[in-house]
Amino acid sequence: EKENSTIAHEMIHAIVCNSLKVNYLQVPIWLNEGLASQADSKNKYVSNFNNVNIDKLLLNDKYPKNNNENLLYYGIHQRLIEIWIQKNGKGIVTRWIDFINRQKKHPKEAFFTLGGEDAINTLLNKYRRRAS
Repeated sequence: EKENSTIAHEMIHAIVCNSLKVNYLQVPIWLNEGLASQADSKNKYVSNFNNVNIDKLLLNDKYPKNNNENLLYYGIHQRLIEIWIQKNGKGIVTRWIDFINRQKKHPKEAFFTLGGEDAINTLLNKYRRRAS
């Protein structure tokens, strides 16, 4: 199952970049990994964000060097994209791709235009409630 999850994860990277007609590096890492992580097991990443500086990891375009933070990085962005999809419907990823291709917008700008800021605020509010 782990191999299938990894293959699906990596294929999503390729599908996203191919659909957007961009180089892998043109999609912010956090957004690319958040999308690809939707193929992964929900238990694969650490989901307990207590005692973590979420602001340091959220929307960071560099992979953390620490393995525990790396797992959290994936987990936070997996959860962010989950919330984005829940709030905007399953077709949001397709609408995001179409918007980028039609409007010639950067993937990050398109994410924020199509409800990304609301998803970020929801994630941060859930995190802060848990941490308090």
